Amino acid sequence: MMDYDSLQRTSDGGATWQKVLVTPTFFVPGFKVVDFFNANEGWVAGEEGLVWYTKDGGVTWSHTSFSDYSLVDMHALTAGQAWFAGQNGFIGRFSATEPGGCWATPTPRPPYTGIPAADGTVDQQIGHCMDDAYVRLDTQEFLFDANVVRMGARLDGAAPYAVGFLFRDLRIPRNATISNASLRLEWHYQDGTPVAVMLAGDLQGNAGDFRPDGWQPQLRRRTVARVPWTITSTLGGVVNSPDISALIEELVAQSDWQPGNSLAILIDPSTTSRRYISWRAFDINPSQSARLLLSYNTSAEPTATPTTTATPTKTHFVTPTASETVTLTPTGTPTLRPSLTSTATAPPTATPTATPRRYMRYLPLVVSR
Repeated sequence: MMDYDSLQRTSDGGATWQKVLVTPTFFVPGFKVVDFFNANEGWVAGEEGLVWYTKDGGVTWSHTSFSDYSLVDMHALTAGQAWFAGQNGFIGRFSATEPGGCWATPTPRPPYTGIPAADGTVDQQIGHCMDDAYVRLDTQEFLFDANVVRMGARLDGAAPYAVGFLFRDLRIPRNATISNASLRLEWHYQDGTPVAVMLAGDLQGNAGDFRPDGWQPQLRRRTVARVPWTITSTLGGVVNSPDISALIEELVAQSDWQPGNSLAILIDPSTTSRRYISWRAFDINPSQSARLLLSYNTSAEPTATPTTTATPTKTHFVTPTASETVTLTPTGTPTLRPSLTSTATAPPTATPTATPRRYMRYLPLVVSR
């Protein structure tokens, strides 16, 4: 039995009912359609493209999302397969079988054993669908294989998003100085303004991707360095983030950072964010996914040579008595010299020298539009 905000099951022909699925908040999309392939396996679909799936007769459920379109009809085909129809002519097919493509674990790169340039630049793009992801924090809905990555919040701030971008194989020397760095993102859709977020780094020496059984963006440790980003106008095209040099510098200064490691940039919603922006993700077009651009150097800064003040050589003075006449008598032919009259004078003072100084199961989707 299905209501807008709850689903109940019976195992005794309807004599008793047990509530098994409830939308946790007022803002969570409601249920609209339900269909079961057999007594154990079935689906429930609803607004904003959300789909719930069970294989044990409704005792436990997993959920995922097709799109923003509300789903109004569905048909269970076979085990693990169902078709859905929604607003604006949307048609999608659900598969509980893990296909290849994004679900295939990325092949680990061999460890980088080279020596990176002392000074250089990096232009690295997202390389896999598990390298960009976002979470809707009010429902904990996790999406890593969607066409977009959402940043900010919707429903006037009630549905905030946490974002993660992973960049692999960055050949940056440890303790390098980062002179400039930014994310380059391609705009897809904007809900309005303001979009207010905070950028941070994933504080680990070799960050992992955003796989369903890994650490989601909102659960990872943040760098001390943070960079606020508030968008107050409608954007479009290619957009650069504010400078994030401090984040990158903190990450590559870690003791376990090695050239060739991966790092992740995390984006959290600010409390003042009321709207969101969707950036193009790897899944919609790899060439339009996020990029990390930076310049670094490890050259030692020239050390200022301190100016040394010469110490005066001590001179021994004969201090004559006032008005005393001193007659110099050289050897050889006498030469008449004038008398020298000296007044007692204190010796100069030497100038001192300055000292230089969950494993969370996520259901795959195969969508046909």
